[in-house]
Amino acid sequence: MQFAYIGPQIENILGWAPSSWVSAQDWSDRMHPEDREWVVNFCIEQSRAGVDHEADYRALTSTGEYVWIRDVVHVARNGSGEVDALIGFMFDISKRKKAEQELQATYEKISAMERQNAAANERQRIMEEIHDGVGSQLVSALVLARQPATTTTEMVSLIQDCLDDMRMAIDSMVPENANFIATLNNLRYRMDPRFRALGIDLQWRSLDAPDTVEVAPHTGLQVLRIFQEALTNIIKHAEATRVDVDLSFLPECIDVRIMDNGIGFSSGAETVGHGLRNMRMRAGKIGGMVRHEHLQHGTALHLRIPLNAAVPD
Repeated sequence: MQFAYIGPQIENILGWAPSSWVSAQDWSDRMHPEDREWVVNFCIEQSRAGVDHEADYRALTSTGEYVWIRDVVHVARNGSGEVDALIGFMFDISKRKKAEQELQATYEKISAMERQNAAANERQRIMEEIHDGVGSQLVSALVLARQPATTTTEMVSLIQDCLDDMRMAIDSMVPENANFIATLNNLRYRMDPRFRALGIDLQWRSLDAPDTVEVAPHTGLQVLRIFQEALTNIIKHAEATRVDVDLSFLPECIDVRIMDNGIGFSSGAETVGHGLRNMRMRAGKIGGMVRHEHLQHGTALHLRIPLNAAVPD
């Protein structure tokens, strides 16, 4: 553990005279306290094992400053193959370390800016969803409340729609609700009492459903609103006694079919048509597709949700 030779260049790098390097203790003492333990232990372990090694650490200069050093050590063996000596070289890598640190700081700054931009975009998206959803419902409720002929039933229905919209937004954006299947089930359980109260049999079936399906919050909210629009239109206009919701989970998409046995799409065409346009618009935002089909008794709505396009721009 004694130094047999120290090159004169050590004084140019650290300021210490070669004669001041007597033992490995001098090397250890002139190391930054935060680096000392792991560097010494690592080098001793590698040396005893006879393994050539390198170590980067901060070394103390004679003026009390620290510079970055890289030690490159070759383990020399004697004729019997035993570890006989260590031959090492010290390199001043301070400029390289400074460049690495500046690069890391730049990367972290860019990452922080990206996170801030993502958060700002998400806030903007949430504001738009609140405005388009709950906001528009509240405006409608205010207009309706000012009409003398408005009934309590109409007001209750509209306020219920506001609550449903708000709950959907919360369900789709809360991190714990990342599982889209659970989010859909929440919608089902909220809608089921309304259907039962109106004497409508709501049947909800899932085919090949996995344990979890994760979609982006924006995507999930668009799909929930399509579901809500379709089911609410049935309640208000279809005069149906039965509704079937079938979901098929495929590797690349989710196929949805919502069928009712009501009076068909032609009844209340203006309102239903506007609703269908809204549903198609929402599906288009997530790369999905909505179409409707006239049945002999009732209407079928088809929705396709592409899972590989489930993250918004």
